[in-house]
Amino acid sequence: MSLQWTAVAAFLYAEVFLVLLLCIPFISPTRYETQFCHLIAE
Repeated sequence: MSLQWTAVAAFLYAEVFLVLLLCIPFISPTRYETQFCHLIAE
């Protein structure tokens, strides 16, 4: 029974991650660009 709920939780987490990943361009592309540039430069 616990394995079944683990699979359900993993599916839900993957779905939430995918939705957030698809929402990234709509939030603030310039903000993400500057943050990634800072991470790459360091």
